[in-house]
Amino acid sequence: MQFTHPTTPIRGWEILNAYEEVLATNEDDGTLGRETQDEVALRPRLQGKLEKFNPDVPGEQIEKGISDLIDKVQPEKLVMDWTKQQQRIADVKITIVKELG
Repeated sequence: MQFTHPTTPIRGWEILNAYEEVLATNEDDGTLGRETQDEVALRPRLQGKLEKFNPDVPGEQIEKGISDLIDKVQPEKLVMDWTKQQQRIADVKITIVKELG
């Protein structure tokens, strides 16, 4: 089974055809790194981009920020109430803690 990789980006967004997606298991990360198709955020891609754009932020804090963001995004409500979801996402606060010394 062949997975179709991104096509031409549109407005900076990467387009994927996940029709033949292989979901992650304990032994394998799967095609997009998600365990179910209900997972809206693609955690591995999000984490990679956040680490790229924020090289000085410790990995634990990036992971916490991702968890906070994903907890606030409820897939069943995304289509029904996108405006409220955007506000919830905008309200996510990430605190960077630096050791003194």
